[in-house]
Amino acid sequence: MAHQIPADGTQLPLMEEFYTIQGEGYN
Repeated sequence: MAHQIPADGTQLPLMEEFYTIQGEGYN
């Protein structure tokens, strides 16, 4: 999975929550 965050940041919370659930370690 590529960690691509759009400049607008609309998918930021979605991606963050998703990766948190996956346990990939967003930050």
